Amino acid sequence: MEKSNKYYMVMENLFYGRKVSSVYHLKGAEGRDTSGVNKVRLDMNLLEEDPIFIGLDAKKAFEIALWNDNSFLSTIDVMDYSLLVGMDEERKQER
Repeated sequence: MEKSNKYYMVMENLFYGRKVSSVYHLKGAEGRDTSGVNKVRLDMNLLEEDPIFIGLDAKKAFEIALWNDNSFLSTIDVMDYSLLVGMDEERKQER
């Protein structure tokens, strides 16, 4: 059996201490949705139920962050990428 290395990345939990009412797991695949209470929703749920509108400055910052993530992942030969979005209705913020 060939020995292989496994690497893990641990990131800050941006949902900690927040009342997140909806969570979306986005992978860029159309036709993926789910229903039910307290479930993680998917791409089409966000588009149909609760689209996010952002200004040009936020859009540019978001695109730069995505570009940086993809550049890093491509250097380590990782192709799978998804984005977890949580809605904080109390503060009216997306995380």
